[in-house]
Amino acid sequence: MDGTVLGPDHNIHNITFEMIHKARELGCAVIPATGRCRMSAAKCFSKGGIDLYSLPGVYLNGCVVYDEHGRVASNVVLDNKIVSDLVNGLRHQDLVIPLICSGDRVLA
Repeated sequence: MDGTVLGPDHNIHNITFEMIHKARELGCAVIPATGRCRMSAAKCFSKGGIDLYSLPGVYLNGCVVYDEHGRVASNVVLDNKIVSDLVNGLRHQDLVIPLICSGDRVLA
């Protein structure tokens, strides 16, 4: 989304919403794929009347995939030890804020 669908104002342009609605009316599948979590993407798409919670989608760079009903179809989960080691290793880095994503939640 960032740098592609979103404009400099961090919003999706109305013409993009119009094209998405038109594609869906014609029976085309619209499947968002982004590095963002679904909750973050949903905030942007809701402004154009699109409910991402009821659509398929690929989020967090493919770590979470939702089916055509908005349910989790695939979820890549890291081992707790790996997450713990990463967070501890980054603890003293001033310019790094680790974000931990779990489904639609992002924790900092």
